[in-house]
Amino acid sequence: MTLAINKHRPAPEGRQRLTAGSKEKLANVVVWEKLKPGAFITGPALVTSGNSTTFVEENWEWHLDRANMRISPGKRQA
Repeated sequence: MTLAINKHRPAPEGRQRLTAGSKEKLANVVVWEKLKPGAFITGPALVTSGNSTTFVEENWEWHLDRANMRISPGKRQA
């Protein structure tokens, strides 16, 4: 039996200006510990936690599975 998880886009905690690929960007900031399984984030974004920060590049995806493990499938399909 497979349990479906609800894919959702969490509201960002804030925005952070950063430089990536020699371009200035405005990235959403989300806190990992506040996310629920099924969280789906597209870059540019920063996913922060108590022990790390993950940068999600522009046009890339970041998912949280049902075990609260990160899955980065790669670039979004156009």
